[in-house]
Amino acid sequence: MANAKSRVSGIEHQENLEQAQQELAALKQDLTLLRADMKALLGSVNGGANSRVRDAKVRLMESANHAREEAKSRLHEAYESLRDRGNTAYESARVQGRAAYLTARERSHDAAEKARAKVEERPLTTVLVALGLGMLVGKMMRKRR
Repeated sequence: MANAKSRVSGIEHQENLEQAQQELAALKQDLTLLRADMKALLGSVNGGANSRVRDAKVRLMESANHAREEAKSRLHEAYESLRDRGNTAYESARVQGRAAYLTARERSHDAAEKARAKVEERPLTTVLVALGLGMLVGKMMRKRR
């Protein structure tokens, strides 16, 4: 009985294999037909598609050129604005620096004149103060060594 079952299952297996081979052959034939149909379809569509692709390419290039020119213009405007602001800041700093220099020069000149006037008013006091400061600085320098 086991032998009979084995034969039956072998026959079923053989039949299933033959059926699968037939289905595979039919599938191959269908794919060949489908391939031929697709080739014909693409050939007929290709003519119209090429024109649309060319038109789209032209529109895309025009759009890209416009965007590039717009970006270039905005960049130039930003550059001009920054350059103008930089020049304004530089000029302002230059004027303020010059004013500070002149003020400092005037104050130092005034201080020197006042010191000269004091020395002329009290020459002996000035000499004694200078001598005292010299001695003080000398002692401080000796202690450091």
